[in-house]
Amino acid sequence: ALAQAFWSQPSRETFEAYWSGVRHLYNTRPAADPEASGRTLVNLDILLHFVGGEKQDLGLLRGLEQARCPVLVMVGEDDPVCPLEDALEIHDALPPQWRQLARFPGVGHGAWRDDPTAAFAVLRKFIAE
Repeated sequence: ALAQAFWSQPSRETFEAYWSGVRHLYNTRPAADPEASGRTLVNLDILLHFVGGEKQDLGLLRGLEQARCPVLVMVGEDDPVCPLEDALEIHDALPPQWRQLARFPGVGHGAWRDDPTAAFAVLRKFIAE
């Protein structure tokens, strides 16, 4: 309900309720660097402008069929932002010869934060190929 309210009717109020209610779900493990969030710049006006504007009908799936190079879709199986089902839709929309999928069990939104060892191993292999 919090996510639905924010993503469909973005405002300072719906964002504050959403963020306080779901922030802990973004990652499944404590940050390796507890100071990292302090280095993150957030501009709520820009977020609200994007989410309330072009994000409402930003359908990118149809364009993915035009990919002409390898694409790696990395998904945390516990991601509340881009759930596994959505990541599989993204993967399936890509041309078969270019797509790769890496699933990370027990990981939230950002495999490099929740399981950096596995995530960076996958990235290194993808880049090397």
